[in-house]
Amino acid sequence: MKAGGKAQSLGFGFAEFATKQDALKVMKALQGKVVNDHALELRFATGIAKNKKKVDVPSSKAKASATLLVKNVAFEATKKEIHDLFSAFGQVRSVRMPKKIGGRVRGFAFVDFVTKQEAKKALEQLQDTHLYGRHLVIEYAQSANAETT
Repeated sequence: MKAGGKAQSLGFGFAEFATKQDALKVMKALQGKVVNDHALELRFATGIAKNKKKVDVPSSKAKASATLLVKNVAFEATKKEIHDLFSAFGQVRSVRMPKKIGGRVRGFAFVDFVTKQEAKKALEQLQDTHLYGRHLVIEYAQSANAETT
């Protein structure tokens, strides 16, 4: 990320080690060490399994629709960035990013496509996408008047 033409740290990073013992040694040696006026906080990553299956069928909870719910959106992300990312898979009708009362975005967005097929393609292709270092969680948006069971 750049601020004023100068590279700026996002405040996190990842390191991979050959063994768990090697990782533990490094964690013990560097935990709390100050770098750029910030104390390091080291911990094991928890996340998505490498062999995670791609989504190719909508879940039974949310029926396929032309609107996608995009969760875990970084607060720095803009409507234009979300639009540009998703428009590679079809014609985006609109992008909505709900805001809190103070005007700050809430960390999720709705992307409305012209067709269900375009939404499905985007859902399938963007499952492992990261934006501003955050893994986007994408699913079909539920209709406001949908039956709940």
